[in-house]
Amino acid sequence: MHKILFITNGRLDLTLENASFGKHYKDPSNNVKSFFSTKNEIQLVSDDIGKFTSWGLIELIPDAGKLPIINACVTGDNWGWFATAHLVLEKDGQIIFNDNFQSGLIGPVGNPTTHKSYPVQT
Repeated sequence: MHKILFITNGRLDLTLENASFGKHYKDPSNNVKSFFSTKNEIQLVSDDIGKFTSWGLIELIPDAGKLPIINACVTGDNWGWFATAHLVLEKDGQIIFNDNFQSGLIGPVGNPTTHKSYPVQT
């Protein structure tokens, strides 16, 4: 069984290809401005960019015979700040990957949003 743990101090969007989210083991509750999930998307926005949300933990259910892909996007809306996201993928209690990444500096020039994609070997 696959599980995804996630945390942010900005806005984190997770979308799935060839997979869906299953059981919510723990929804983030601290420093959360908004949190919603659908069958294949999660959006988590922190209330205060100076602090992280609490961890969320959700089941990942791969589609049979297809390579699941987790697409992650982190950004923020406070000028002069970086938004950070941390993702951990577990399979049968073992950590498969662990990644901590940041958006670009939020300001008047450019797009600070950072995108990452993670193929998941089943």
